[in-house]
Amino acid sequence: MSDFLLESIRAIVVVVIFFYLWWVGRKENIGKQQGWLFIMSGFGLILFGMLIDITDNFPSLGKYVVIGHTEIQAFLEKVVGYLVGFLLLSIGFWKWIPTVIALKKTKLELQESFDKLEERVKKRTHDLQRERDMFIQGPVITFTWKTLKTGQWNMSLRMLLKF
Repeated sequence: MSDFLLESIRAIVVVVIFFYLWWVGRKENIGKQQGWLFIMSGFGLILFGMLIDITDNFPSLGKYVVIGHTEIQAFLEKVVGYLVGFLLLSIGFWKWIPTVIALKKTKLELQESFDKLEERVKKRTHDLQRERDMFIQGPVITFTWKTLKTGQWNMSLRMLLKF
């Protein structure tokens, strides 16, 4: 009975992992990334092998060809479930990990570009602030070209002309 309990706990853990990966894959649209289908197929076959493995703990299931303690069950569990499952899982990670590395590099490059742009914005803001301060401090009159009338007088000019 302890084999049944341990195999069941192991299968429950893999069920949780499988459905979590399936949910995240649909939510974040990861399924289009290279290797993801292999990873999901591998986990699916490993889960299949674990579920088939549980059936050999019940001798009464031996009358069925596919489940119970039979040679076909052992083949499905060991070869189809575990061997092909782990093979697909390893192929999936082999194809998927370069995508993850490329995404990490792209994220770092984007952060560097953002930092450079942020520095340029700060410098330009400082330059504009300095020009604005110079304009406010110096005596200036602005005109509108349509009417050739005096538009705005800044505070320095008003103080210079005393009005």
